[in-house]
Amino acid sequence: PGALRSGFNCYRAAFATRGRGAFAAEPVQQPTLVLWGTQDPILPYEWSDNLGQHFSNVKLERVEGGGHFLQLEQPDLVVDRAVRFFTRG
Repeated sequence: PGALRSGFNCYRAAFATRGRGAFAAEPVQQPTLVLWGTQDPILPYEWSDNLGQHFSNVKLERVEGGGHFLQLEQPDLVVDRAVRFFTRG
């Protein structure tokens, strides 16, 4: 019970601020890894071309056949990429 509340609240906040919330500041400077599924029905891969507006140091990895919930669909790939990203020299 209540497990989806935080996700719904995130959407509510985004609609309430009309997108002026988290991304209103300067782009995120911290190195960022984005794994984006090519079959995501909610956030199409084509939208990834806008990442540079929000992240100045982003590494994008296209995940063929991946959907919206990569951590459930391809957990081994997600863990592998996260470990590689966080342990790079």
